[in-house]
Amino acid sequence: MSNVAMAGSHTWAREDTEPDTAQHFQCNYDLRSHLNALSPVSAFPAEVLSEVFLHAAEFYTTDITSWPWMDEWIQVTHVCRRWRAVALGCSALWSRLTLTGPCDWMSEFIARSKTYPLSVSVLLPPPRTSSFDDPPPPLEDSLDLAFPCLTRIRTLALEVEPESECSSEIMELLDGPAPLLEFLSISEEPRFDSGSAVIGPLSELLRRPESSGLRHLELNCPVDWTGVSLPRLTLLSVGNCRDKTGMEAFLNALAQMPLLEELITQYAFIDYRGEPAASPLVPRAVLSRLRVLRLRETAANCTCILESLDTPSLSRLCVNSVERGSALWQAHLCAAAASKMDILGQIGTLAVSGNRANFPYDIFLRCYHDVPNTPATDAEEDSTHDWLNDRTPFLELNTNHCIDQEDLAAAAFCQLLSIQSLRCLVFHKKLPSQTLWRHLIKHTQFVAELRVFDIEDARDLPAMLVRRRCGDLQGYEDHQYALPRLLCLTLDEVSFRGPVENNPFLTLVRRHYGMGTKHPPFISTLLDCLIERYENGAEIETLRLLEPHDIKENRDVEDLKHVVRYVEWSNSWTPLTWEHDGFDGELPSSCIFSTAIIPW
Repeated sequence: MSNVAMAGSHTWAREDTEPDTAQHFQCNYDLRSHLNALSPVSAFPAEVLSEVFLHAAEFYTTDITSWPWMDEWIQVTHVCRRWRAVALGCSALWSRLTLTGPCDWMSEFIARSKTYPLSVSVLLPPPRTSSFDDPPPPLEDSLDLAFPCLTRIRTLALEVEPESECSSEIMELLDGPAPLLEFLSISEEPRFDSGSAVIGPLSELLRRPESSGLRHLELNCPVDWTGVSLPRLTLLSVGNCRDKTGMEAFLNALAQMPLLEELITQYAFIDYRGEPAASPLVPRAVLSRLRVLRLRETAANCTCILESLDTPSLSRLCVNSVERGSALWQAHLCAAAASKMDILGQIGTLAVSGNRANFPYDIFLRCYHDVPNTPATDAEEDSTHDWLNDRTPFLELNTNHCIDQEDLAAAAFCQLLSIQSLRCLVFHKKLPSQTLWRHLIKHTQFVAELRVFDIEDARDLPAMLVRRRCGDLQGYEDHQYALPRLLCLTLDEVSFRGPVENNPFLTLVRRHYGMGTKHPPFISTLLDCLIERYENGAEIETLRLLEPHDIKENRDVEDLKHVVRYVEWSNSWTPLTWEHDGFDGELPSSCIFSTAIIPW
């Protein structure tokens, strides 16, 4: 009995102290809040803190794919009472919704965003490939919360997986006005057994008068452009669709986009065996604000688009001609690109890149306004790679092998693109073919620097430089050397030994069987080239060696210094590796085979 009474007295005593304990915690809480209020960061106005929170959440990032996850920024609401109050009062902070599965927080985010325009990104899950796979998380509840707010959505991005179970439902939810919509991105993987699930609802959405406020449109899916008018659009990207877009309707829709500043197409139009999908617009569509034009289509379709557009403000043109297309259409494409040169400006530097193997996409041309300031750059700091990457070319032309092998396409490129003003020429990965080189040297008289960059086999370079400009061009009487005003030759990451020269074993096999070598050593032909040009009044005054490969410092460099007025080279170089492997230059008897198995 006494124990029960004692336990009751303890309970009453604890209950008596609870108000004091609560008051103590409240005083401590108030004191800590007062100390926080005295800290310098608490002196920031709520507007400044809101901007800090928005930057922490990367709110101003335009790339939707780089939006941070919610748990990367929501901790700002857990720091102190004032920060939480400011964050909850910043409606923009809660206006971005990324849906990849069921979202329990969706309704709370929408409520906290109040009336602020929403940005919604939806990734629809792929279907199950077998009955043993876990079912994809349901999105219906989240979509039912987000898309009834379509009138509040300013940015919308959809990624539809093949045969997604939600694709038709989500497109039905788009059946409504979207007066605030400014950014729309839809990507649909192609279906090979059925048509597109988005083409109908999407085309209807673009035709609505409320959609005229669109400014940014990225569509990797088929679209019916008939009757579409987007007068405020500034960026349009279309492509990567199996059900190809009709070009005629597309060109007519472009004519209704007077504020367009950037246009990108990539595999968006039907290829009729190398013929254009439509005839050029007459009259042309006037896009007075278009600055960037990127095309990745067949040569015929690229030509049709270029001939359909009047672009007085164009500052960058990128054309990637895919494999289909004859040399005639390649020539037409060069002519269409050349028609833009008066707007784009003169070429100062031309970079010609190619694959080391002869693949169809063989030649990549980049044109720049400025030229490398070689005399003012130390050889240790000079880099062709950095120079090309640090600058944006105003013209990029990626063609198939026709321009490198076909005389008609090569002539059209060199003649129509006005390369007479060229001051610097760059060869990357691979030297040009004889066909392209003949036409290049015919139309370039003022090139002062030639850069050869990252080429493993440069043994044809000396022969190219001692070639006469007349070549075999009939009726051309100029007998000057190629690039007659060439003053500086820069060899950047160039191998000074060919494939056979770099392999001492193969060299000795050839020598043992009296087979000779296909090419004389590169260093020897280079010396002969430099001497010949000097003796005939076409001296190359400066030779730059930047990170050369397989070079003999004591012998090769000294030989070059005897025939070139200025030899500059970086201290970074790669010696002949086999010179340090104990190789004595003799072919072991165990390595002598019958000539029947030698593959030469």
